[in-house]
Amino acid sequence: MPRVFLAALAFALATSLPATTRAEAPDPEAPPAPPGFQPELYRPWVPGEPLPEPPSAAEAPRAKLVPGPEYARRPYQLGVGAATLPFECLASEHACGSSAQFASLGWRGFPHFAWTLALERTDLRAGDRYYVALGARVFAYERGALDPFLELNLGGETATEAAGVALAGEVVFGLGVHLLDHLLVSPVLKFRHSEHRIGVCRSTLEPCDPWSNERTYWLALGLTVGVAWGPPE
Repeated sequence: MPRVFLAALAFALATSLPATTRAEAPDPEAPPAPPGFQPELYRPWVPGEPLPEPPSAAEAPRAKLVPGPEYARRPYQLGVGAATLPFECLASEHACGSSAQFASLGWRGFPHFAWTLALERTDLRAGDRYYVALGARVFAYERGALDPFLELNLGGETATEAAGVALAGEVVFGLGVHLLDHLLVSPVLKFRHSEHRIGVCRSTLEPCDPWSNERTYWLALGLTVGVAWGPPE
């Protein structure tokens, strides 16, 4: 009996060994295995040899100048607003309560720059003034929630108490704050200067302020609400 068991075990080993050898034999058509990691040993640089390529550094993310959402600028903007003239009280105690209503249309055709059309009505103690002008506006940023700007415009001004059209100019400092993608508000500081050569003191309202004789100038503090549209830049 033991002899029969040993003979069967020897026969099983003899038949399984060639199959195992054939299964472990490498395939001659298989691609060669990739070489293992080979560390590059240091060796001094020899004059005449090209310098090694420097390792490529990862590109750093672009820094944001102004925190907040990245609102893109749009080419067209329309704004309306109102302002008060607080320093008119210094010229005359009866001039308190002077105000202005204005509107502007802008075309932002170039980065950081826009052409503007300005319309304004100003209520002074001596009468109403109507102002129409063309100008240019310069912006600080092209993206972000804040949009500071400086505007200069030149045009003509008419007065209800005087004849003719006076040459006038205005400087505007503003800080645009984007509330939404198409909506923004802007606190503004406006300085106006006009030349009335005919004299604006020909008024039915007496007495006439001497500071307004032949020229007028004033400061206004206001707030503008604007909408922007068009493809983002």
